Amino acid sequence: MDFIIKNSKVLTNNKLIQTDVFISQGKIKEIKKNINYPCKIYDFKNHILVPGLIDVHTHLREPGYEYKETIKSGTKAAAHGGYTDICCMPNLNPNTDSLETVKNLLKLIKDKALINVYPFCSITKGRKGKGEIVDIKKISKYAIGFSDDGTGVSDQNLMLKAMKEVKNNSSIISAHCEDLKFIKPNGSINQCLFSKKNNIPSISNESEYKSVERDLMLAKKTGCKYHVCHISTKQTIELINKFKTKNISCEVTPHHLLLNDSILSNHGKYKVNPPLRSIKDQKALIENLKKGNIDLIATDHAPHAAKEKNNILTKSAFGIASIDYAFPLLYTNLVLKKIISLPKLIALMSLNANKIFTHLPNNEIKVNNHASFMIFDPKKYHNISKNKILSKSKVTPFGGWKCTGWVKMTVCNGKIVYYEK
Repeated sequence: MDFIIKNSKVLTNNKLIQTDVFISQGKIKEIKKNINYPCKIYDFKNHILVPGLIDVHTHLREPGYEYKETIKSGTKAAAHGGYTDICCMPNLNPNTDSLETVKNLLKLIKDKALINVYPFCSITKGRKGKGEIVDIKKISKYAIGFSDDGTGVSDQNLMLKAMKEVKNNSSIISAHCEDLKFIKPNGSINQCLFSKKNNIPSISNESEYKSVERDLMLAKKTGCKYHVCHISTKQTIELINKFKTKNISCEVTPHHLLLNDSILSNHGKYKVNPPLRSIKDQKALIENLKKGNIDLIATDHAPHAAKEKNNILTKSAFGIASIDYAFPLLYTNLVLKKIISLPKLIALMSLNANKIFTHLPNNEIKVNNHASFMIFDPKKYHNISKNKILSKSKVTPFGGWKCTGWVKMTVCNGKIVYYEK
């Protein structure tokens, strides 16, 4: 369908300009004022048009856990949040750990997804973090990369072998860094005053940064492209800065940027892995985000059924599901508070992604590029509430937060996949 977006402010070449955009045959054909053709027109005066968001860390739960989320519900929530491209993690049933399972998943994605979805395959068979690595050579052309997300690869020699194979096949490891030696049995939250006072088993900073330190040395040795998932500690970002090369990258989540362990109560909505850390850790992440030391913001959208989250911490599932509202949350709390600029936020949530994951698209707003973008309202405020969440997962620590920047339209490859009239 051909259509015109009129009168919006458009983020192009890192600048906001008020103009029209003409979309035809899935591409951006013109960017200029006063475009007039006999086609559908959408007037978005007082709105902002930016590149479609890209999330390199999403859990869709299908196949195997459709009661938590499905490919359809998860991509519908993503489109609502302004995302046109997402990478889904392999902790499914069956795990995405073979040529057969990844091909079956790609078929489901083709049949059900509303936006572009790129699957990760696991590093180890069964995503156990030990035992045998998968057939990386055979799988690599079907996968965006390799990750045992949710499980740390405990065996150093196994990780070394995986990195060599990933390097040889021009792929990337996206690592969940967790050393179980530093986690108490049934560890649920950060090691902090609240965990001690309430006798709740904890997860120390060492569990993350010690694993990152080992892997960074292996990545340096092998030359493997290595991406660190959901960093949460001051020590982790310091290590990444020390080892940083063009092959080393990292992501941070909205919840680790905006929350810390001072808000904890004994409720499952706060339980996430890695856990919400100290104020000192949170400040270090924000400071390094401002300095440009963090490459991406990824949601780690981890949906669960209400019964799995509405419980005490030790009896709840790990995960925060935020893909519906990550952009308005960050636009309100980072851009409007002048911590970072809008172009910087879009780089972190979109444009930097294909510099790291080379099979991902570049969603820049430019003539002859594919038309994948979103339009948001920079003025109208709404609370984050269940009735604004399209994901199956409604339990959130951000409930009641007042945000602006809510998405009004999402276009993926020229197709309108979300539109709030």
